[in-house]
Amino acid sequence: RRCLDTLRAKEKFGFTAQVAFREGLRNTIHWYRNHASKALS
Repeated sequence: RRCLDTLRAKEKFGFTAQVAFREGLRNTIHWYRNHASKALS
């Protein structure tokens, strides 16, 4: 398994994730499912 390493983003830009990966992925899938018809039209 691979794991995202955000250390470089934190060092260069001060970025820290506000949402856990699984939660963000789940939210993204949910959003696309609810908006797919608009995107395809």
